[in-house]
Amino acid sequence: MKTKLISIVLLLFPSLCAAQADQSISLKNANFSLSLPAIVASEDGTLYIAFRSFDWLKRSKQLVVLAYDIKSSREIRRSVFNVPTVHGPRVANGLYMSKDGQLAYAELHNPCLTLLISTHDLSEIRRSNSPLFTSKDSQETFAGFDNNGFLSFASDSTEGLRFIRVEKANLQAISNTTANSVHQERSQSIVWSPGLKRTWVFKPSATGSSEWLEYTEEGRETGQKLIVQEGGPNGAAVTGENRLLAFFGNMSDAGTLVGYDNHRTTELKMRCLPHKYGVSDDRQYIGAICTTSPNREPERGGNKIVTSDFLLLSTKIPRVVWRHEMNYADLTENGRDEKWFHQVGAATILQSGGKAWIVAPSKSPDLSVFQVPLTEGNPSSKPTTP
Repeated sequence: MKTKLISIVLLLFPSLCAAQADQSISLKNANFSLSLPAIVASEDGTLYIAFRSFDWLKRSKQLVVLAYDIKSSREIRRSVFNVPTVHGPRVANGLYMSKDGQLAYAELHNPCLTLLISTHDLSEIRRSNSPLFTSKDSQETFAGFDNNGFLSFASDSTEGLRFIRVEKANLQAISNTTANSVHQERSQSIVWSPGLKRTWVFKPSATGSSEWLEYTEEGRETGQKLIVQEGGPNGAAVTGENRLLAFFGNMSDAGTLVGYDNHRTTELKMRCLPHKYGVSDDRQYIGAICTTSPNREPERGGNKIVTSDFLLLSTKIPRVVWRHEMNYADLTENGRDEKWFHQVGAATILQSGGKAWIVAPSKSPDLSVFQVPLTEGNPSSKPTTP
């Protein structure tokens, strides 16, 4: 395996910073301490935002979905849907858009909801409240639409990683594949590309090195393997066929971004700890929140965040395109049967017209919108394999 090493000190690049958000989108009746918005962007610059509205008793029985033109900074349309009532924090599993203009929103734990919405007028197409998973499943994941237009769901069951395809015409499962005895390491989220039908699994090693291994959905190793000698894992994302971008760090103030492309790796050293925080639809850009903390025990303040920046990263050759001060947003829900559910409020990244638009939760109930010019040295805007 060939490795290229790039060292970088982020603080040496003040030109990469911008002072303020270009615009702000206010979500009336949203409460980010109870529910984080799910966002997806179309190629024409329309944002679709779904969020639960709450009353003063922290009760929610409505889902608000709006269409927002990011280029003209105006709301185009808004719809409100009656949904199962919840009290307190509620984790959403994502909002995705199909090639034929349907939105799919999902909440995968009781009370369950899968909702299809037309992008034409934000009207409801159909819904299902039937659960896809059982008590044997964990890390329930919604990964959007695959290349055939099927809704794609995954979990880590007691038997192994489980991959489910659902027909959007009736919201019924049409396939259920298990990678027997293949499990994701507990600290890591499921890393899966429904279009490629591949998943990556993290394997720690007692010798100090660790590795990400690629598997088929049936549980066969493909031979693609990313080996890292140091640093703890902080997530990863599929960036194309035989391609992965993985995050590692020392838990305080140093990290590494590792790009893998068919047995070749490139490392980008950082003086902060990176965490994955959003992926563009074409997989050419990934967002990260990069933090620093005192290098000491938690009881002595070692878990205190000193600095927190958003990094816009190029995936073709790992590098920092843009950075801005931003805090990490997440939410935890204590569900039934003593299960906990976690949601990260990842940034939405839209590439259009030589610019990158970055939309991320800020102070509730607002979303911050940043516009970042892309220079000629950045990757082309042509899409790659999803």
